[in-house]
Amino acid sequence: MEGTTKTGKSAYDKYIDYKRFSIAVAAFILVLVIPIPQSMRDVAVEYTVGKTYVLDFYTRELFDKSLDDAEQWQAVTARALEACMRQGALDKTTILKRNLKQLNSMGVECTKTLYDRYFGFVGNLDFS
Repeated sequence: MEGTTKTGKSAYDKYIDYKRFSIAVAAFILVLVIPIPQSMRDVAVEYTVGKTYVLDFYTRELFDKSLDDAEQWQAVTARALEACMRQGALDKTTILKRNLKQLNSMGVECTKTLYDRYFGFVGNLDFS
C-alpha cells in the first residue's frame, strides 16, 4: 500500500453538492436563453420612452405641434398635464386646483406668466 493517499474535501468542497449545484446552474442558463415575450418588450419601451411620448402626445393633440416646435407656454402646459396625469389627477377641477408652487414641486418649472397662460388655456378646455 504505498503512495495511495486519498485527499479529502477541502474549502467549499465540503459544503457544495455538485449534483444539485449543476441542476441550479442549468436552470439559470435555461432562463437566460428563453426569449423575451413581446409583452415584456412593450412594457420596457413604454417605461423608457413613456414620458417623452406623453409630452409629444399632449402637444400634438392640443396644439398640433411637436414638443420641440411648441412655444414655451405650450410645453409647460404639456408638462403640467403630464405631471397631473402621473399623480392620477385627470379631472379638470383637480388640475385647476394646482397652483404655481405645486407645479414647481411636481417638477414643472415655469414662471408666473407661463403659469397664467397655462391656467387660462386649461380653464377653457372641454374635458368631456
